[in-house]
Amino acid sequence: MNVLVLNPGSSTLKYAFYSRGKAIHHETVPLSLNGVASSNQNRDSVHHAFEEAIRNIATQLPLQPDAIGYRVVHGGKLFSGPTKIDDSVVAGIRSLIELAPLHQPYGLAAIEMARAIFPTQLHVACFDTAFHASLPDLETRLPIPKRFYEQGVQRYGFHGLSYESIATQLRQTYSEIANGKVVVCHLGNGASVCGMRELKSCYTSMSFTPLDGLMMGTRSGHLDPGVILHWLRQGYTAESIERVLLKESGLLGVSGVSSDMRDLLAQSASNENCRFAIEQFCMSVAKHIAVAATSLGGVDAIVFTAGIGENCPAVRSRIMEALDWLGVRIDEEVNVSNQDGRLHHPSSPISVLKLSTDEQFVVATQAVSMLA
Repeated sequence: MNVLVLNPGSSTLKYAFYSRGKAIHHETVPLSLNGVASSNQNRDSVHHAFEEAIRNIATQLPLQPDAIGYRVVHGGKLFSGPTKIDDSVVAGIRSLIELAPLHQPYGLAAIEMARAIFPTQLHVACFDTAFHASLPDLETRLPIPKRFYEQGVQRYGFHGLSYESIATQLRQTYSEIANGKVVVCHLGNGASVCGMRELKSCYTSMSFTPLDGLMMGTRSGHLDPGVILHWLRQGYTAESIERVLLKESGLLGVSGVSSDMRDLLAQSASNENCRFAIEQFCMSVAKHIAVAATSLGGVDAIVFTAGIGENCPAVRSRIMEALDWLGVRIDEEVNVSNQDGRLHHPSSPISVLKLSTDEQFVVATQAVSMLA
């Protein structure tokens, strides 16, 4: 079976083509969106950019796809697994735009354009929130009046396709860890932590939207709601606050230099703000690992993945230093080598691993299951 996977973002469209379970072509295509902001989108410009990109992709495919799978960030209460796309599903995805304004509009645009270009193929939406459908009520319910929970205001969790990828690798290669209590750290421009018991999500740092939890590239992460109330009383609009929290905060806001951890590490020796942003990020991750361990009742393994987690040994080392009280010990020589696999010292009571995530393969697998 041949599957085209589309992973849309605000400035790029990642795609991969799978045939007989293997990726035979993948690429990241830049999008010409002319700086269109997510909070004030020109819908026609976004659709035109995706239409142009997907038509170009279609001309380069070695075979006709049997199915097209999409990464969609927010499924809300509507979608808890891979879903065959029809007009009602498109409407459901559109209804969730305000819960993930950095991501949802682009996923929707990719779906609408690809359905027009591939009208006879099966189209499958794969949701980042679906992996966290196993969260217990103690985690999903927010401490607010129940009527809001009944309206869908709850903890959902995100990066689920990445966590599914890691869970699959643990099941296949690290069976002695898979059945235990594992904390997975998806650390990229967007960042979150997931606590798994027997590879099922039991805790996640993200909540109602992808804004909560860890400090991220441009997102604030956890923030006292009183700050938002303070800004509103000062006359800030919801749109201006959204821009600050989504686009101007996190590593970028604290450093004043960049949202890219590589830039901050390169300048940290001479720039105090860069050093502080790195330290704050690492402490944020360490705190949420500790929270996840509390929720799980302990921790047997910690796994790092995604852009920062996979490629920044110095960040992994600093996070582990902050968790020294747990007894965890990282082997610095192995850590610096940056190879996938075990990073912990033999004497460490807690395993530490680095694994490369593959969200697109998860989407392809889910699309094939729908085809079958």
